[in-house]
Amino acid sequence: MPLKTAQMRSVLEYVWQDAEGHYRSKTKVMPTVLWDDSVESLPMWNFDGSSTGQATAEDSEVYLRPYLKCMDVRRTISNQKYAQLVFCDLWIPDKDENGEYQFEEGFAKTMSGKSTTVREEVSNYIHQQDLNARERELNQRYVNLKGRKMKLKPHPTNTREAARKVFSESVVRQSDPWFGFEQEFFFYDLKTMDIVGWGAGVVPESQGRYYCGVGRSHAVAKVRELAEQVLKDTISMKGHLDCCGWNMEVAPGQCEFQIRGSGINAADNLTVFRYVLQRAAEGKGYGVTFHPKPKDGDWNGSGLHTNYSTNKMREANGYSYIEKAVKDLERNHMEHMKVYGKDNEMRMTGKHETSSYDKFTWGIADRTTSVRIPRSAFVEQSGYLEDRRPGANADPYTLGARLVQTTIIDSDAYEEVAEPKAPVSFGGLLNTVVEEKNTKYSYVSETSDNGK
Repeated sequence: MPLKTAQMRSVLEYVWQDAEGHYRSKTKVMPTVLWDDSVESLPMWNFDGSSTGQATAEDSEVYLRPYLKCMDVRRTISNQKYAQLVFCDLWIPDKDENGEYQFEEGFAKTMSGKSTTVREEVSNYIHQQDLNARERELNQRYVNLKGRKMKLKPHPTNTREAARKVFSESVVRQSDPWFGFEQEFFFYDLKTMDIVGWGAGVVPESQGRYYCGVGRSHAVAKVRELAEQVLKDTISMKGHLDCCGWNMEVAPGQCEFQIRGSGINAADNLTVFRYVLQRAAEGKGYGVTFHPKPKDGDWNGSGLHTNYSTNKMREANGYSYIEKAVKDLERNHMEHMKVYGKDNEMRMTGKHETSSYDKFTWGIADRTTSVRIPRSAFVEQSGYLEDRRPGANADPYTLGARLVQTTIIDSDAYEEVAEPKAPVSFGGLLNTVVEEKNTKYSYVSETSDNGK
């Protein structure tokens, strides 16, 4: 169908992760009238899985299903609605024991499907704002067409769907688990492939002067420049991805960003942040490595320290629930280590602020342990714990799901959970609500209809 010449276009960057966890993306330009600025209205897409290690050439199509969208700060389009990052998990056709495709009634929201074709046709002559008329027309067309769609199942690398089911459990939702991820990483030069601070056989001064350092070395200055660009990109995005800070880390070329959230949203936020981080670095000629130990020797590795709490831990006299969680984590130590990142044993040597890989320990304000209890939590008898075991490359979906499985679902402390009260501590829901209201009101014009 011919498009209206004055019709707006939306530039959507579909993002997913390949078999090794690296980001892939491709761009879709579509008429804005087809999209209601919601994840639900975004069409599914597909890609060549044989080129990403996720399918064979003989059966190459892997489907991209959008689950989150946000502003694309790397594109210079004035209105954020028209330049979006679209994060997707992966799905493949469901087949029976004989290898035959399975089908369902209805129409699939795919880029090449009949549903999209009909929607485009209807949208061309029914104004975008007349949504009711458009939906009535679409529904009538779909009834007449009597379509069918392919039944899909999660791709083997789709860890988000498995985590979504865990986080959807009633006892988990009622416990309102919070996560604060401390994402450490190293920047490296894409030309030389050397980590910032290393190069041409030069070994930098021993670590110690770099942590939160100011004006101490060229490596510190370069990392700060890159990190400040990442910070600008991150807080320019609607919702700020719940980024609550960053700092220079112990080794040269290394720094850390703190990303938080509730439930599966925390893992979504970290997934988006990792992509934004790498795009920002790429624009300056640098890459990012999340390897737990990119440099051998007397250097710190990179972790994904995870601050974690439930509503019972955060409430008055919640310290007993923190202690119970620690005991549960100790009993399941190696089950956690299996999903806490590839090559993490190279980092967890018992040195450089780590515990031993195969031994569980815990302590108050102790950064040499598997789990650290903040001194404030001990004094106030409520708060959170810090799991210091995850490596920087850990999958946040698998990590988060494992934590709630051990400390909530499999724990006898959470058999009956009351509806959570509104959290009021720093970083809680109340702060978010206040921020959203302030933002909303600050942009309402005094002359607008809603400016009452």
